[in-house]
Order: sequence, then C-alpha cells, then structure tokens
Amino acid sequence: MQPQVALIMGSYSDFNKLERAIEIFREFGIKVDIRVMSAHRTPDVVAEYAKKAEKEGIKVIVAAAGGAAHLPGVIAAYTILPVIGIPVAIPSLNGLDSLLVGCQTRRMPVPQERLHLTLLRRERRVLLLLTPRSDEPGEEQ
Repeated sequence: MQPQVALIMGSYSDFNKLERAIEIFREFGIKVDIRVMSAHRTPDVVAEYAKKAEKEGIKVIVAAAGGAAHLPGVIAAYTILPVIGIPVAIPSLNGLDSLLVGCQTRRMPVPQERLHLTLLRRERRVLLLLTPRSDEPGEEQ
C-alpha cells in the first residue's frame, strides 16, 4: 500500500513535535511518507517532491515548519494537492512568526485548494484529515 499522506518537516528537530500526529495516522492504518526537507536549504528537493507527490499516490501533504514557515507555501506552489501547514514554535518568538506567515500565505494567488490550520492543535488537524468528505467525486452531495 502506497502512502496517502506526506508529512514533511523543515528540520529533524521538528520530529518530536509531530510524533503524536504520526501515531494517530498509524492508529487509523494510514501509511505516511515522512520526509525532512527545507524550503530554504533544499528548495529544489522540495519542488521536485511536490511535483511528483500526486503521481506517487499522495492525497494530502502536511508540512510543518518553524521560523518563517515558508515550507507549506513553497510546496503548494508546485502541486495541486491540498497542503496543510503546521507552524512549529521557535522559542524566541513562541511560534508567532509561523502563525503570522501562515495567515498571510492565504492571500497568495495560488490556484489550488490549500488549508493552513494554524489555530488548531496538531491532533485535531490529523483527525480533520481523517474525516470523510462529502464532496469526493462519485459521492452524493
């Protein structure tokens, strides 16, 4: 079974903040492709992954990043898949910088569905992904 969710973090140091999200996906039997890549240090790698994700069977990308938190926006620029951004707090600004960037990127003219759930806890974001949608092709509305 191919992964349906990509969980991308900007740094290895973000992993411990995302462990519970990974556990929840596993509890529901959802295979997750976990990657570490940076919009700043490896932008070509990020772009290439985002371009190929849909062909690889990925249905949604969850991108966690701290600081300027550009990772979700960069990924969204290269895919038509939904991208859910998770701000990771850095100690000096207590996550405020990531929150503000997330709110600002909603205004970017990117022509695809994108969610940036900055005010929900990580566990709720994962459970939101697992909630069936009634607007899937072939389903009654």
